Amino acid sequence: MLCVGRFFAPDGCSDALMPYLTSEKRISVPTYFITGDEDPGKGSTSLVDDIQDGGEVCKNLTFLGRAGAKRLPCGLSVAYLSGAYKPDKYALDAAFAGRRNAKTLAPHYISSDVDEIVRAARGGEDGEENEEFSLAGVDVLLTAEWGEKFDALLPDTMSHPLASATEDNLSPAVTRLATEVAARYHVAGTEGAYFAPPPYRNALHATRFYGLGKVGNAAGAKSLVAVAVTPTAQLALDAARTGARDGGDACTP
Repeated sequence: MLCVGRFFAPDGCSDALMPYLTSEKRISVPTYFITGDEDPGKGSTSLVDDIQDGGEVCKNLTFLGRAGAKRLPCGLSVAYLSGAYKPDKYALDAAFAGRRNAKTLAPHYISSDVDEIVRAARGGEDGEENEEFSLAGVDVLLTAEWGEKFDALLPDTMSHPLASATEDNLSPAVTRLATEVAARYHVAGTEGAYFAPPPYRNALHATRFYGLGKVGNAAGAKSLVAVAVTPTAQLALDAARTGARDGGDACTP
């Protein structure tokens, strides 16, 4: 299971997770998550402050990390970005953004985080040239936010999913990732609405975008989507080359 958006409670309370942290209950399937703009000042990120580059919180619950791309044990390749876009923070380097020796996970990402994802998704997790990644891209892109100008994907017959939104949480950085990272799926949260436009073309194949609502939201917006994905690791490189050359769609809906 992959989780996007704000994972932790805004007040920092982890009561819902406590039975799993103490092994009283067990998470039945491997679950991987990113964070949104949770406030570290309220202790919201206390469970991941010591594993900002990713790590296990408890059995079957893993924080992917701040930003990057990696292959999961199941074979899926994922690119991920935790945090939210804030213009006055985005252009700062790591030192000025307070990243150096930071003891808490920052709620906002910076441009070098996005650069790292693009580099990792194109070259592989270790940064070396990786033919498999460069030919087939990544299986899933995970972001807390939707990309700015996402409505360019709207067909004429589809109503605007954020027509009644009272605030703008859209991110130009996520738009860059959606453009430069060849992902078969892109899943995002935060906007509190469900949105599943038709697939759009990227450099290698096609991307299906899913914007998900908050779990348990009063409006009943869909907060969960199930897809069947054959990991790129299981696809022959020849098939990946053929799909890229012929414009084939590698997605499995």
